[in-house]
Amino acid sequence: MDSDVGQFIAGLVTGEGCFFITLQMNHGAKWQVTCGFSIRMRADDRELVKMVWQALNFSGNIFDVLTKRYQYQWDSIRRHDSVGLQIRSVKELVQCVIPFFERYPLRGQKRRNYELWKEAVQIMERGEHRTGEGFQRIMELKEQMNRYQGQDEDDENLSEETDSEN
Repeated sequence: MDSDVGQFIAGLVTGEGCFFITLQMNHGAKWQVTCGFSIRMRADDRELVKMVWQALNFSGNIFDVLTKRYQYQWDSIRRHDSVGLQIRSVKELVQCVIPFFERYPLRGQKRRNYELWKEAVQIMERGEHRTGEGFQRIMELKEQMNRYQGQDEDDENLSEETDSEN
């Protein structure tokens, strides 16, 4: 792949992509962890989603989301038909997604989220998410994702200011 295209896709994902960790209760009343990557854009940007799909060598399909499913007028993605892709297979995350973003690094806060997410995916690849310690570590990683880096310090400073005013 051309380096410029790889860098373009990394930039696009920095702004529009999502690295996620979810928890769901399965039928046996046990928590199930899922890690994934997704990107969703307006339908008229299908070409861009297709570029990401090709660059990641993803075996799945690009999906369409029709407007009538949503009634949110304030959200431009939901107001218009959209297209996206979502990868949740640990094998494809390890073999396709992670190598791509190691070669073409993300920037800013998305890079931090990616690094936390990557650790969770690697825990799952090793099967450690089935242990109490591995599950707990993934929960810690999930908690750290998408946090403003100064958030904890700002919360502590606000608490100290409020305490000193009383």
